[in-house]
Amino acid sequence: MSSKCPQCEGEIKAKEITAKYSEGQQSSHIPMKVMECQQCGEQYLEVELIKMLLNKTVGNGPSTGLPN
Repeated sequence: MSSKCPQCEGEIKAKEITAKYSEGQQSSHIPMKVMECQQCGEQYLEVELIKMLLNKTVGNGPSTGLPN
């Protein structure tokens, strides 16, 4: 998948990264994809990844104001 960057109109491509996730005393590393502009380097998360990381509040807990 590729598209145009809203900042500079450069080409955006998927990039694999490892994110550190911590909750209380526990932490782990989560492999995930971000969309990165090949021209300016700006990175964007996909909406589904954000929902997955916030699943304790989005749709399953108190309202966050975010759409489900």
